[in-house]
Amino acid sequence: TALTPGVNADNLRVALTKARPDTLATALTKADRDLLFAALAEANPDLLATALSEAEVELLATALTRGVVKELLITALTKSRSDTLATALTQALPELLFVALSQATPELLGTALTTANTDILAVALTEATKENLAVALTDATPENLRIALTFASEDGYSPNRG
Repeated sequence: TALTPGVNADNLRVALTKARPDTLATALTKADRDLLFAALAEANPDLLATALSEAEVELLATALTRGVVKELLITALTKSRSDTLATALTQALPELLFVALSQATPELLGTALTTANTDILAVALTEATKENLAVALTDATPENLRIALTFASEDGYSPNRG
């Protein structure tokens, strides 16, 4: 797949120079072929570097597993902040990461990965029920999801403020 036309040369370079050996091996041996191709073709190179250098192997394998929606994987690899992507790929429970990458709407996943406080994101990806995480990532309004994921964060927003 890595030599297929359409693969972004910068992403191939990132995979070969920034990945840890264990994450590269996981990507090359356990990934769904179409998801791996999409990641190499469409990811933001800096976010791909974050994923391949910081991810827990089990979580990287989950993110590249059959059943993950390609559009959601690309959303994560193009719209995230580096810190939110790293949080998702180092702290999430595998089954909750799978819910996020298989059931979310692209808009709400993008909202979560661009605006979340990483501590709150970690709680959502480790303590939510699968059903409630799916509801949050499919039914919320983007603004309400942003509020929920940034509650009392450094941006100063707090609904308890008078």
